[in-house]
Amino acid sequence: MIKYFKTSILYILCIAFNHSYSQENLLSVEYEFVHKPTPEMMKLAETNQMLYDAIQSATLGSDFIRIKLHVKNHEAIAFIDGAMSSDATDIRTAIAASGHKEPIYSNLKTCEVLIPANENLFEKGKYHFENENLTVKWEITKETKEILGFVCYKAVSNSGLNSQIVAWFTPDIPFQFGPGGYGNLPGLILELEEGRTLFKARILDFKPNKINVNPPKGTRLTNQEYQEKSRKIIESMKRNF
Repeated sequence: MIKYFKTSILYILCIAFNHSYSQENLLSVEYEFVHKPTPEMMKLAETNQMLYDAIQSATLGSDFIRIKLHVKNHEAIAFIDGAMSSDATDIRTAIAASGHKEPIYSNLKTCEVLIPANENLFEKGKYHFENENLTVKWEITKETKEILGFVCYKAVSNSGLNSQIVAWFTPDIPFQFGPGGYGNLPGLILELEEGRTLFKARILDFKPNKINVNPPKGTRLTNQEYQEKSRKIIESMKRNF
């Protein structure tokens, strides 16, 4: 059995972020997305055809999408980088399952993660809401593995809604970001697993030609305010249907 030597330090590095850049620090990362339905979901799907079809669709579609992470100094944005040819339904289901239907903006200086509001419910560009993924508390272990030639350390967090979050980061790439708005570790996250979603870095570009990292426009809402507004809109749509 592998022994884990866990640290008791909780990394909330963005609070103490004070590094000054003398030049632009740019990075582009491409992640593959793997949809991994949990045993509990598969058990439920045995008696729910609609759920079974959705799981199959997301699993098939995940092979055809890629997540890009663009980093510029203390800012980053994660987004879907197009989609290869596949059934449109599978692609849409996989994109929704990835959690990257809308671009995810992160800022270490302000310690915030911002996401544009769902365009199916809100006017485009009118709102964006806050996400707390950048401030989760990590526990770093001594367990390591190699990813893309870099030694990575395992970090775990129990801040997920329904599951543990596992991140593999490398101190050799000093960018404190990752997919899904996660980060705040002493190095780039090259692999991230949360529940049924798995992101694995496959391409690193340390000299990208062009990086645009812009925060979403519109009125800022807390996550709670966003959920409440969304609920009211959906209820209104149901009444008028």
